[in-house]
Amino acid sequence: MQRRVVVTGLGVLAANGIGKENFWKACISGRSGIRRITRFDPSSLVTQIAGEIQDFDPQMLGLTPEECTGVDRGTQLAIAASNLAFQDAGLSDGLSEEERDRSGVYMGTAISSMENGEKLWVQLRSQGVEPLSAEISGAIPAGLRMINAPATAVAAHHQFHGPSTVIATGCSAGADAIGQAFWLILLVHMTRTATALSWQKDQGYCSWRNESWPWHAMRTSMLNSLLSAPIVTRTI
Repeated sequence: MQRRVVVTGLGVLAANGIGKENFWKACISGRSGIRRITRFDPSSLVTQIAGEIQDFDPQMLGLTPEECTGVDRGTQLAIAASNLAFQDAGLSDGLSEEERDRSGVYMGTAISSMENGEKLWVQLRSQGVEPLSAEISGAIPAGLRMINAPATAVAAHHQFHGPSTVIATGCSAGADAIGQAFWLILLVHMTRTATALSWQKDQGYCSWRNESWPWHAMRTSMLNSLLSAPIVTRTI
């Protein structure tokens, strides 16, 4: 009999809701999370709206003190949403050593640590070509600003010893990550994976101004928004 792969948990951090219940209620009631940007002054930009996640408290969502200060906001969203997914899957008490050996992370992401990169660029421009100060360059290690950082951080947080992989295929990254996790569990006999779409767009691509129709032939632009929505999958 062929093994089956099922979804056992879902965690959502989105512009229109934190937690799957709040997110779903917002979706079915037509409540948007798009509003004027507040995390920086957008007055000089053509587009001044985006989907920001309001009231995000990483400590309240289970991040360690080091994770609250030592990783980019996009990575924090991935860790926090994975915690919600694990709670939803009934795994709040953690996994055994054997289970962690057979668990991994497949994460889809559109852009890596955008916010921290933007901050460093502003600092670099203000200081010219002089080396960045230790205070600036040591804020977040370079390795934690790379595109693999969310998956690596989620794996480290949950102490997973299986594969940790990032799928960077743009708008389809989340679906691709779920598909890759499915085949990993089915063919390689992993116990479970945390798969996710972590959509980490913040300050980039501010010339886009019209509505977004993903994969539509008439699409003219895209609107930036933040989303982290991991699912826990396992075999039965």
